[in-house]
Amino acid sequence: MTILCLAYLVALSGYATPSSAQKTVLNFGAAGDGVKDDWSALQSALYAGGTVVLPPGRYRITKSLFFSNGSSLVGSRDSVIVLDSPSIEITGRDVKNVTVKGFSIERSTPGDNPALSFFDSSNIEIEDLYIANNRSLAPAILIQGRFEGTTEETTSHTINVQSTVIENYQRVGIGGLGPGDNQGIFGTGIAVVFSKHFVISDNIIIDRQGLLEPSEDFINVQSAGINVISSLYGTVTGNVIEWTGQGIDVGGGKQFLGQTTASGMRGSQWITVSGNTIDNAYGVGIKLVNGASFNTITGNAINRAGLVGIWLTPGTDAGATGTLVRGNVISSNIVTNVGDGIGRFVWARPNSSRNSGIVIEPAEPPASAPTENIIVGNLIIDTQPEPTTTYGITNSGVFEYGHANFPKNNLVEANKAFGTITASVALRTSASTSDCRRAETLSCAQQHHRSHSR
Repeated sequence: MTILCLAYLVALSGYATPSSAQKTVLNFGAAGDGVKDDWSALQSALYAGGTVVLPPGRYRITKSLFFSNGSSLVGSRDSVIVLDSPSIEITGRDVKNVTVKGFSIERSTPGDNPALSFFDSSNIEIEDLYIANNRSLAPAILIQGRFEGTTEETTSHTINVQSTVIENYQRVGIGGLGPGDNQGIFGTGIAVVFSKHFVISDNIIIDRQGLLEPSEDFINVQSAGINVISSLYGTVTGNVIEWTGQGIDVGGGKQFLGQTTASGMRGSQWITVSGNTIDNAYGVGIKLVNGASFNTITGNAINRAGLVGIWLTPGTDAGATGTLVRGNVISSNIVTNVGDGIGRFVWARPNSSRNSGIVIEPAEPPASAPTENIIVGNLIIDTQPEPTTTYGITNSGVFEYGHANFPKNNLVEANKAFGTITASVALRTSASTSDCRRAETLSCAQQHHRSHSR
């Protein structure tokens, strides 16, 4: 809580008022009174290029705003753009060298679009924003490139999103709460899709108006703090995420927002997820899925994940292509009180690996299970008087498969589990696996390390 409060105060502080020599939206006819539609004035200012200042006020707009190359919009926390339509956003399409800094964005009614988005863009700086009540099916901030086959070619790159507060971003589906496709809770804080060379750092993503109470009834909660989809060479660090469906999801996809590819899918690769704090996730704290490979997950603190603290899982979309979750390093993370929080009742099932600290999930054929991953030096703790954590680390899976492909050639070493872990053995493995598995010490024999290194 101390970390959250300090970060929140830093975000509140804003920055120095821009000099009077810079142009403001008032020069283009904006009123900033929250009544007049200021869209025309703001759009004219952005098309003029250069740095545009947004003085304190409430700027109501009814159409989407578009950045041009080299345009920047800066303001203070008291400079508020009100999105007065569910289907509009502030966006840049195929633009370069844009800075968005310091002001606030609010949505007047639950929406379908991001609050802020950039498509096929580069050299984008997003800093010190406050985005409140977006309540959208789409991410509050969306960075998206173009999926071009399964190569490294993506068109959104060199992106920095930092020191931004996203508050109350989730919404109930059009079918209400429930287990169906259009039911449940949706929304994402920040999503990076088909992009490369990005940094997502020191942001606060929090829902202060919880939409769901703990219940034994399953709800289709698809919301997430941060999603990284089919992207490369990124860093996600120092973020605080509280009350969400999933904390951080690193994965891949064959389609997103209408983009499809017939040539397969690529999981996110070479992503570093470090030093993040995740508290009270309905499902998973950090998930590696759908071909996520060669990523580093280190030094994160995960508390009260309802289903699993850290989950390596093949994912349903990867089965047709044989895409593997492989070569990831999971190290020095602290996972506490799995099975507690808003998901604590719905996932409680006997004779399964749900509510475990770290899970390496088997796969339903023809998909392949995670392989050649390294899980080392992690700490799993249950401090509850009545235990909620089932296993410290397991590769027997959250879900039961009749003819599963089990994980193999994963290195699990020098991890520790403390507290009221339900199982007497903190590392549970399936008999049908070649994973190293010295249960009593959550470690593995040296010969497995040599085999993995070859």
